Amino acid sequence: LAHVPLLLHGSPRRVATVGFGTGGTSRSMLAHGAETWGIEIEPEVVAASRLFKDLNRGTLEDPRFHLVLDDARSYLQGTSQTFDVIVTDVTNLKYRSNASLYTTDYFRAMANRLTPGGISAAWVPLGGLSFEDLRTLTASFRAARPHTTVWFFSETMTHFLILVGTDGP
Repeated sequence: LAHVPLLLHGSPRRVATVGFGTGGTSRSMLAHGAETWGIEIEPEVVAASRLFKDLNRGTLEDPRFHLVLDDARSYLQGTSQTFDVIVTDVTNLKYRSNASLYTTDYFRAMANRLTPGGISAAWVPLGGLSFEDLRTLTASFRAARPHTTVWFFSETMTHFLILVGTDGP
């Protein structure tokens, strides 16, 4: 999830990921040399990430990493911080609170925190989504980021796609 939008940007300096999980996406962002913010609502997720040091390689201890314990919507709407890339990395849309991070309002909040030329991306887990739900979710993303591409990796069995949006072609 980190590599596609960061490589498309080309020179990201400040980036953010919403949903810390095991810390893998944040670690991938750090690998690009970007100062990285991880926004996570649940402190226990952060605590559990310490069990995955083989995956995240100590992301929490990296001086370029900044942990934000807050609701992503509240943080993005309340901060003046801007980012070159923001990704939403939520793994299951069946959980009620996760779905709130896939609305037009949320995607607009992401777009409002991007620098000019910034890129937003969203991990879209396909499990349990109907085709109509996927169409609605994609339309919500496009409402905030009209220049949207859909990335699906067909060489391997995947259960997700990535939406990538920019403010221009």
